[in-house]
Amino acid sequence: MEQITRQCVGIDIAKKSFTACVCKLSPSSGLCFSQVASFENSIRGFNQLLKWPEQADNSCLAGKLCDGGHGYLL
Repeated sequence: MEQITRQCVGIDIAKKSFTACVCKLSPSSGLCFSQVASFENSIRGFNQLLKWPEQADNSCLAGKLCDGGHGYLL
């Protein structure tokens, strides 16, 4: 079993929906990003979000960190 050093979920919330992505840091794999998932902005969508990180795809994907209009390739 791979040791996960840190894990976080990034969420972008809009009026009707929100999207989320899981980022995991491990000594062997480095940064790994899940696929982006979309949920409706409702109680049902929120409950789906609470269950989603455990089910998220663990494959490593390239990602881009955006801050103030500037992007940094991860």
